[in-house]
Amino acid sequence: MKRSTLLRMLKREGLSRFEIAVLLYVYDNKDKDLITYKEIAEAIGHSRAYRAVGNALHRNPFPEVIPCYKVIRSDMHIGSYVNGRDSKRILLQRSLNGKGYKIINDRVIKIS
Repeated sequence: MKRSTLLRMLKREGLSRFEIAVLLYVYDNKDKDLITYKEIAEAIGHSRAYRAVGNALHRNPFPEVIPCYKVIRSDMHIGSYVNGRDSKRILLQRSLNGKGYKIINDRVIKIS
């Protein structure tokens, strides 16, 4: 999907500028293995708005396009997810399979 198309779709969902900025950042960085709430907050110019980033991700209307499950806490804890922590754990395990990570006690551990 083109970014411009996604932007139009997000605007139609009634999201705030902040929420759109968060979701577009995740979309633009979807090829990364992991993204932190802090990274997103700093990248969009709201360096201390980690919780607000989480709230914006909770409103993601297109989880199949914007992979918000890849967003974790800076301490490598997987954090929460709109479909539940178990779902997030499973999605992360699939996404990180073979990339040198393990999830142990809901923390992402680099093993290589």
